Amino acid sequence: MTELVFFTTCLVASVFSGGAVGWAYGTTWQLKKLLPELRGLREEVSKLKLLARMKGVDLD
Repeated sequence: MTELVFFTTCLVASVFSGGAVGWAYGTTWQLKKLLPELRGLREEVSKLKLLARMKGVDLD
């Protein structure tokens, strides 16, 4: 394998792995940002369901 082919192979491999690492980092960052908001919304929904049950509303 010539140096040019080796260099090109390494370059292409690093681009693909770098893209995967960037995607994983971005996804993790978004999940960390969105999970607390999702938990808050779940708590709000559970409170509303409890209030509805206390008022006798059938949710099924």
